[in-house]
Amino acid sequence: MLFKSILGILICLTLFACYSSDHKVPQFKNIEIVIDGLDQDSIWTEAKTIDNFSCPWTNDSIQLTKFKILTDSQYLYFHYTAFDKQIICYNHPKNHKAVIDSDRIELFFNINEKMNPYYGLEMDACGRVMPFKGVHYRKVNYQWAWPGLKKEDISSDKFPNGYTVEGKLSLDTLRALQVLKNRTLNIGLFRGDYAAGHNGQEVLWHTWKDPMTEKPDFHVASAIGKMILSTQD
Repeated sequence: MLFKSILGILICLTLFACYSSDHKVPQFKNIEIVIDGLDQDSIWTEAKTIDNFSCPWTNDSIQLTKFKILTDSQYLYFHYTAFDKQIICYNHPKNHKAVIDSDRIELFFNINEKMNPYYGLEMDACGRVMPFKGVHYRKVNYQWAWPGLKKEDISSDKFPNGYTVEGKLSLDTLRALQVLKNRTLNIGLFRGDYAAGHNGQEVLWHTWKDPMTEKPDFHVASAIGKMILSTQD
């Protein structure tokens, strides 16, 4: 009985350690990053990297996606690398329509499981950014502007086999939106990979967390994960 109890405790501690490690975001006192879509600044080697994106709704193989994240006292910095053999950017006079029908990566943030409200940034391979504010379920306002976000805060770049998106978000804004509380960030990481043009296209939807939905759906609380902002001297 004693052996089973000790074994159970060890298993719990191991799972807790793995969970904490998987969700910890390193924080530094001073960061100098040039927001140019590249990840050539040396500090990116210290970032938390996530590359276990999946596409739960298909058995097709998916192209690799990498996400890096770190913070300092003022900003959350992120960098997406999306390997893509065929980059698709749809031209449309309305920015939100152009982004929605293009290869893109996405960040979602929610306040609580009711998702009332939640916020998003969708950023396509051609450098266009679409912020939105939503209320469950899928009542989305594309006219909403991310507070204080400037054009130079997000940048993209293309390379022969894909594209990158790099950006920074104010921690004060994340706190004001109530998606960052007590160093805990409610965040969803997603990608839309288009296999053809915008008409009749096939889209492979990549996600960090499996929302356990029958069809692709990121506008649900189960698609949102938690990250803990740590500190580092």
